[in-house]
Amino acid sequence: MSMLPAANFSQRVRLQKQITTQNSLGESVGTWINVALVWADIRYLNGKEYLAAQLEISKANISMRIRWRNDVNAAMRVLHGNHIYNIEVVLPDMQERMHLDLVCSIGLNKG
Repeated sequence: MSMLPAANFSQRVRLQKQITTQNSLGESVGTWINVALVWADIRYLNGKEYLAAQLEISKANISMRIRWRNDVNAAMRVLHGNHIYNIEVVLPDMQERMHLDLVCSIGLNKG
């Protein structure tokens, strides 16, 4: 198994998952917690703007490649700086299990 070049993974990102807790009134509340801090190779694929409910909305699609992990799924999100990226699809490297490609979007967030 060959190694992935470290130079490609130049951005530090935080993987998060949502858990449900109860507030002081006993109501269920969704909270995001950190799962891991990992290095990523981030590439912007495309973007678009459109109108929704009389507001101009921007959305971009991003590919983030990270080293192989077994615990990443599309219900999670990625933080990079002050930006929140929704994971839309997780594409694993099934042959060598060296990396995951996370197809993410930014602009409309899961919460």
